[in-house]
Amino acid sequence: MGRLRIHQMLGACPYSMFDSPVEFSPVDQTAHAIVLLSTTPDGCCLFHPYNHHQELLGDVLNRMSTIRHKIELVEDDEYERRMEFLRQSDEGAKRLSGLVAYQNTTHGRKAVIPAMQNTYTMQVLYRLGFRWDITTWDYIDRMLKAINSLGFFDGITHE
Repeated sequence: MGRLRIHQMLGACPYSMFDSPVEFSPVDQTAHAIVLLSTTPDGCCLFHPYNHHQELLGDVLNRMSTIRHKIELVEDDEYERRMEFLRQSDEGAKRLSGLVAYQNTTHGRKAVIPAMQNTYTMQVLYRLGFRWDITTWDYIDRMLKAINSLGFFDGITHE
C-alpha cells in the first residue's frame, strides 16, 4: 500500500519497477491463516503468511486510473528527480520518511531486495486445509476504491 501511495504522490513509476510483483493478503484470510498456524507444534515457529498469488505493480498502477489517479511511466533519473523534489517539502519528507530511511541505508548503492518466499508456510497451510483466494481485478478495484474513499491518497501530489 505504501508503494502505491508513493507512486501516486510522485505521479510516476520508473520503467524498472513496472514488472515488480505485488501481493494482496486480505485481512480476514491473513487472520485465518495466522490462527491455523498457531495450532502447529512449538518447533514450527517461523512463518510468512501472505498471499502467494501475485500481480505486477504496473498492472495495479494502471488500475489506479479507475479512481482518478494516473501514474506516468518514467525513466529512473526522472523518478529520482521527482523523489528529490518531494523530499524538499516538510510534508513530502515526512510522508517519504520510511522509504527515505530505507534508501539511506544503502549509502548511495542500489539496493537489492531479496525475493519473498513462503514455500514452507504454504506447505504447512495446505496441510491445515488453507488456500488463499486468487487475487481478482474486481478485488483490487474494490480495494483501491475503498482506500481512496478513506483519504489514503489525499495530500501532497506530484508537481
